[in-house]
Amino acid sequence: MAPANVVRHRVTFGETDAAGVVYYPNYLRWFDEGTHELFRSLSLSFRTVLSTLGLTFPVVSVHVDFRAPLHYDDTIEIRSTIGELSARTIQVVHEVARSDDETCSGWEVRGCVAAKNGTFVPRAIPEEIRRRLA
Repeated sequence: MAPANVVRHRVTFGETDAAGVVYYPNYLRWFDEGTHELFRSLSLSFRTVLSTLGLTFPVVSVHVDFRAPLHYDDTIEIRSTIGELSARTIQVVHEVARSDDETCSGWEVRGCVAAKNGTFVPRAIPEEIRRRLA
């Protein structure tokens, strides 16, 4: 079974637009938070992986399906799981729900890269990281 993590969040006023609905880029911010917390739950904080291995995992592709609007003060859960794992990429699948009502789902694909002098060089995902994500 793939690793999973749940982040609980209360929608802030600043995350909504003039109509009182959550502004769509916030979902991507929540996806990012979900990914970071999932990795932390596996003892793979991005900061530690960067400082010890020189690797980072930028987003290379993203997809979102919206089903129902969210509003200020809604309490939500962002559930993040590992989807597909290839030699150099990790797909993280996200579901955003208010109570039992799924309001959004989507995924990110993150590439494994070495950060060198401000550039990214693609790398294979190290075996230790692959084991924790599998």
